[in-house]
Amino acid sequence: MSEFEVVTGRAPEAESGGNGCRNCGLGCLGFVILGALLFGLMSANASARLDARFIEANKEVAELQAAANVRRATVVGEPANDENAVVDYMGLEWVLTSGKNGSRRNSWAKQRPALPDDVDAMVKRVNPDDEELDLVLLPGALLAGIDSDYEVGDTPKARTQRKEAEAFFKRVRPALRYIRDGLSRGKCDWETQWQQGMRVEFPNLMAMRAAATFMSYEASLQPPSEAIQTGLEIVAFGEDNARQGTMIGGMIGIAVSAIGFKSLAHTLGRPGCDAGDYGKVIEALKRYRGPQCDLLLSGERLSGVVTALEMGGRPLEEAGSEGFGYEASGSEKALFALSLLQVRELDGYEHFMGRGIEISRLPRAQRAAAWEELHRELEDSTYIVAKVVMPN
Repeated sequence: MSEFEVVTGRAPEAESGGNGCRNCGLGCLGFVILGALLFGLMSANASARLDARFIEANKEVAELQAAANVRRATVVGEPANDENAVVDYMGLEWVLTSGKNGSRRNSWAKQRPALPDDVDAMVKRVNPDDEELDLVLLPGALLAGIDSDYEVGDTPKARTQRKEAEAFFKRVRPALRYIRDGLSRGKCDWETQWQQGMRVEFPNLMAMRAAATFMSYEASLQPPSEAIQTGLEIVAFGEDNARQGTMIGGMIGIAVSAIGFKSLAHTLGRPGCDAGDYGKVIEALKRYRGPQCDLLLSGERLSGVVTALEMGGRPLEEAGSEGFGYEASGSEKALFALSLLQVRELDGYEHFMGRGIEISRLPRAQRAAAWEELHRELEDSTYIVAKVVMPN
């Protein structure tokens, strides 16, 4: 037995092993502390980046809202005054939905400009029995036999539907003046609440399309010269719908303008049109400006950014209206509770949306291939939010 063993009662190997374990534990603790410090620094940097993005998003919201509040011209010419057309368009929607838009009604009362003075009387005139209106069936039944896209057959049921639709059209016809009144206003600012992100409000798609279809039917009853003017008004109404700056607004604008184009095509195919009528349509449509995809995508990108910031605890608006658009799930909110993950997902989303905006500005012949490449890149990525939110 060695002197060391006599004194300590332990073998030298045991002492060496104890020092090794202790040193290993200290090393692991050091790595944990270093990792925690590194994670803390990275989280602080991510949080600072999100704070900066919050400030930038507020600035972008203000810029978009200012850009919308300008005078505009439509295919039917220069406006007559500086008033806002959205008051009339909201009045039209109010009439077609009989004031039954639920939370939208409360939202309008709090945020939107006043409705036309006679809108409540118009609601009672159009829908005195307070019935539930079918804004899909009614316009379709009206156009059956005028447009092959709306063929419903010559059956007893179809004839009954058409008779009911014609009776309703006679009631709703006075409310169509809200479209013509709106087109005479100096601007069309939907006062889009970009700070609500994906909860932003938008008009009732079926109400806007139904109104355009009612005008198209009205054109079929008018002499060609009046019918041409009505068709151009429908196209201009579509232009104004797209001015709200959202993707859904752009889709509504396209759908409404398409009804106007089809109405013009029917009118120009009728007897009684002359070269002057064709010339008027050509000159008017030279002024047509459809929805600009890059601007719509820019607004969509901002909506996504605002929503991501809100889920991470940085809402641009403390008390937005309820009941519209996108509602985040619990798992999505949990994902954005961690600044590092939020920054990563936000960077990925903005990268792909930015690429989309660039593609929309390419020559038409190059866009399809570029979009396919972008979607392949997106599918191969690990970004969760971009895959869910990126527009098709």
